[in-house]
Amino acid sequence: MLTEHNLYVRDTINTLLERNLSQIVTRDTYKEIDDPVKRMWTIWWTEMGAMFYPSAGAITYLYDRAIVEAQDLGGIPEKSIVLPNGMDWDKFAHTRASREGIIELIDTMANLRGQGYTNVIMEVCGPIEHIPDYYQECLQHTRDLGLEDTVIFRGTVNLVDELERYDGLVLSSFNEGQPIVVLEAMSAGLPVIATNVGGLEYMVTQPVGADGQVGPCGALVPSGDPAALAYEIARLVDNPELYMQWHRNGYERIHSEFLMENIMDRYADLYVELGQALGRFRAVVLQPWECEAASRLKEADPLCTVLAYQCLSSIRDYEPGPIYTSGITPQRARELGTCAAVPEWEGYPGHRQQQVWNPLYQQEWVRNVVGWVARSPFDGVMADNDVFADYYGTGIAPKVPP
Repeated sequence: MLTEHNLYVRDTINTLLERNLSQIVTRDTYKEIDDPVKRMWTIWWTEMGAMFYPSAGAITYLYDRAIVEAQDLGGIPEKSIVLPNGMDWDKFAHTRASREGIIELIDTMANLRGQGYTNVIMEVCGPIEHIPDYYQECLQHTRDLGLEDTVIFRGTVNLVDELERYDGLVLSSFNEGQPIVVLEAMSAGLPVIATNVGGLEYMVTQPVGADGQVGPCGALVPSGDPAALAYEIARLVDNPELYMQWHRNGYERIHSEFLMENIMDRYADLYVELGQALGRFRAVVLQPWECEAASRLKEADPLCTVLAYQCLSSIRDYEPGPIYTSGITPQRARELGTCAAVPEWEGYPGHRQQQVWNPLYQQEWVRNVVGWVARSPFDGVMADNDVFADYYGTGIAPKVPP
């Protein structure tokens, strides 16, 4: 099964060509390129996609428009379905806002102020260290427009603690897949005003639920259009009834379309369906949190080996629920001497990449992971390193049944 959160070939080629990531790419795009090196890599990427799409038993996307765009790259609509991101209703995840489109967001606030809306405050949440030059450009643009008291840059925040402070979410990105921050806002009942990119139409405005009875929870505008963003914000500010309608619809859209448990059930059903259609998988590798899918696969085919993917260098110090399988916190890593002060991994709050050469850390990590697997529906671990195999094979770490 192939899962594409966004169109990987399209985004890679547009990055190579230094274009807007949402620009359409087809198998003929190389004909438009004069640079021989870029033309060669464009051919390579498009042909790789055309080779892999037919080999997949099923292909999942986050939104239906991606299925149409993938067809020009070799995608097969008959094998493709939409499986959106899911939202844990009881606990939001840490996230970061997209940095793209912040200049346009600042211009939106200038437009609103020009219309007399002096009671609107925009707080920009997300990492400020990724592209320092862009951050400085945004600060300068804010100063140039005299909006220092209106546009506030807060840096990375934990939205679980912050969403109740806000009245709505504005997303001005030029390219998105299916942003988790929008699902989080909907779960908190915040209306969403965003650019019409990626899967946002499906998330925000497309009718969902049985017979399409659940309406929009916000409005979408073309990317790069501050005036359109300002219009929708003003419309929301001036219309309390519209606000409450979008507020209620956000809750209903989550429950009808985006609940995590329902999405996991659909993935599990798909794994089982593929396994039955192909006779039997020899082995399947799932993420640690896909325990339900692992259980269903084992029920459908007891001979199938189901492994959990693990990364030796990653730990998380926020509360991650079933994802947390290593049992090693940053404090414990420091006690083991992994490093004096473990920095956060850039762009992922609470997520730290370890210096993994410390043997005490390696041994404890392997013991903890193997112990977790022994208590889980998984048959074993597929780790992305040789250290696991070394300790597992020599008996330093306890073993689980093959």
